[in-house]
Amino acid sequence: MALGGLYKIILKNKHAIRKKAEDRIDSLVQEYIPNSVEEASCPSPADLERIIAIREQIRQPLLTLNKKVEPLNNFLTKVPPILQVVKVAIGILKALPIPNRFTTAGLVLTLGDRLSDLKKLVDDFDDEIRTGTVVISGVNETVTKILEKLSEIDALVEKCAEGAIEQDATFAALVANITKTNDENLLEEEYRGYQIKIEEEKVGKLTRRFAVAINSKGERSVVGNKSFSATTKVLIDEAKFEVDKLLQ
Repeated sequence: MALGGLYKIILKNKHAIRKKAEDRIDSLVQEYIPNSVEEASCPSPADLERIIAIREQIRQPLLTLNKKVEPLNNFLTKVPPILQVVKVAIGILKALPIPNRFTTAGLVLTLGDRLSDLKKLVDDFDDEIRTGTVVISGVNETVTKILEKLSEIDALVEKCAEGAIEQDATFAALVANITKTNDENLLEEEYRGYQIKIEEEKVGKLTRRFAVAINSKGERSVVGNKSFSATTKVLIDEAKFEVDKLLQ
């Protein structure tokens, strides 16, 4: 079906962005943020301009890719329930005691044959929808990894030249959407009698996150490392590790 061609275009764009973005961001992080943003020295004004230029070269392709992915994702989310209704309707029609044989244009046809053909079309479309879901998941995973590293670069620029990065509502919406759709992006979890929560604090225009583990008395027993990354699973896991140490 037509969706296959769209999937190929999206995958091609994803691979191109990944190849272009990851090497550049990794190079910037290794050069300017060897340990953490807090410990990093500020680049020279010329280097900051170069960093911001590279950031822009990465940001625009991400937004372009998102314009293709977002409406497709909405479509893929809405279709499965409709297909399920059609499948149920086909099953009901097959079970009804209605005439099952008729003749048209000299051919003998059966209602069962037509329903079987329709069911095959529905099943094929269902398979294509499942493929699309896998494609979208892969795109989100790639974009999440890029955004995680890009957030460190943004934090460094904000730290050294506050306001140098122009606020973009469309890009902010992309970051928020990826954070929301990431299944591993936990905000709260119960673990061994402790409530582990993600808390946030503003640093300039950016948001820094950290995990805390609260005991049964409502006291903070663990306060984890702070990070500008939008992904919280690592922060949750670090807090669990600290809880395990407390309970040894």
